[in-house]
Amino acid sequence: MEKNKTIYLSGKIAGLPWDEVKKNFDLATTQVYLRQGHVTVVDPSKLPKTQNSWGHYLLRDLQILQDCDAIAMLPNWKESKGAKVERAFAEGLGLEIIEL
Repeated sequence: MEKNKTIYLSGKIAGLPWDEVKKNFDLATTQVYLRQGHVTVVDPSKLPKTQNSWGHYLLRDLQILQDCDAIAMLPNWKESKGAKVERAFAEGLGLEIIEL
């Protein structure tokens, strides 16, 4: 049995109001399902929040990303230091890059 394709969402989170982050990532999830069909979506905005620093979140997210098949870039990704790192990491791993 073939495993589901896993797609990680990447976009700006830091510095945005939480309602806007939630709206952006929910829309991205819908777009991925409409374009890709039956896949598993990893939404970092829905991962548990801790009191850790930005760097801790980025390292956690990169660990998750390395087990994915693709990365879907939200339209605002170029405004995010973390999303730029995630994209470069995904490219280094040879993952599929999906522009939303």
